[in-house]
Amino acid sequence: MEHQFPANLLPPPDMPTIVPQSLNFVPKSIAFSLIKDLPSYLAASATLQRIQRAPTALELFAHGAHDAPGTFEIGEPSLQIETANNAEIGLKRTDGAFRFDGKAYYTYYKQFIFRQFTGIECGADFASCGNGGTEFLQTIYSQRDAIFRGAELAWQWDAVPLANGLFGVDGQFDTLRATFTDGSNVPQMPPMRVGGGAYWRNDNWYARMGLLHAFAQTDVGQFETPTAGYNLLRAEIVYRKYLEYSPWGPVEITTGMSGDNLLNVDIRNSTQFHKDEILLPGRNFKFFLNVKYDAVKPSGAPGGYKAGKVQNAPAVFYKARAWSGWSWAGLYIGANAGKSFGRTSVETTYNDETFTPLTGTKPSTRLDGALAGIQAGYN
Repeated sequence: MEHQFPANLLPPPDMPTIVPQSLNFVPKSIAFSLIKDLPSYLAASATLQRIQRAPTALELFAHGAHDAPGTFEIGEPSLQIETANNAEIGLKRTDGAFRFDGKAYYTYYKQFIFRQFTGIECGADFASCGNGGTEFLQTIYSQRDAIFRGAELAWQWDAVPLANGLFGVDGQFDTLRATFTDGSNVPQMPPMRVGGGAYWRNDNWYARMGLLHAFAQTDVGQFETPTAGYNLLRAEIVYRKYLEYSPWGPVEITTGMSGDNLLNVDIRNSTQFHKDEILLPGRNFKFFLNVKYDAVKPSGAPGGYKAGKVQNAPAVFYKARAWSGWSWAGLYIGANAGKSFGRTSVETTYNDETFTPLTGTKPSTRLDGALAGIQAGYN
């Protein structure tokens, strides 16, 4: 495919000319990480990596209205490989009454691929763009050099024993600042957030209530509007039980209830194109039940299974249990390889009321690829 207009300009009323085109990309990535164990269950890390990715078929060849997100998407077949040069430092404490995980990062993107609103609204076809169509927001894919810098922190403190469990408090913080190299803002970025809560847990129960504050997002891109800050109150209670001798063998049952946006505030998602028209859900509740069959052993107390980043609650960290019969001391190396084959076909035929074909085509695209890599480490 090839569009006959620059990616940063409004397309002509007529549909751009489409011609067959074969595109091939060979992204290459490399990463280096150093992890150092420190006293008091601390671990420091430093990572350098250069990661490339090829543009997706949607980014290259989007060509019209997309009902689900309500956007009129226009791809750019001239997109090149995106390269991210990243440096990250981190410090975490994985055990003990007080646990945390913090990191700071800096990423320089060469040819960062992004999608932005053009300020134009469209109907179902190109001729309607800027000419009275209002059903879809016109968006285009482009790429520019960009700089991302940010930090994340999550912590948890088991403060005091209470009843037959532990009472504790937790907190989280994350921030991201993304600009193009000329200083202008990258569109659709999340706001800075800070929050905390209190919890109680034992071997079977976990209960938590927490408040997350998102600041106003005023670092917006062209044709974007700012979003106001908000306070998100969330609560949950979870019960987990392991039954070694049940009629179905060993099973683990997890059930509970969670409530989100308990203050029922108006929340607009700064990363959505239709944020000015559509609010995130108001006060809502969810009941859940999960049964894990053939459970070899309990997966741990509720609250201990949330490892890594959690959207609206701090992470919970526990030190992994070491294997008794193996050691990673020394040098190790490995390799991997793979191959993929695929084809897509799009039906664009228009029919009359008797379903007789009138006009249209059935374009198809080959999606073939290969993957290869090596990894090495020293403990």
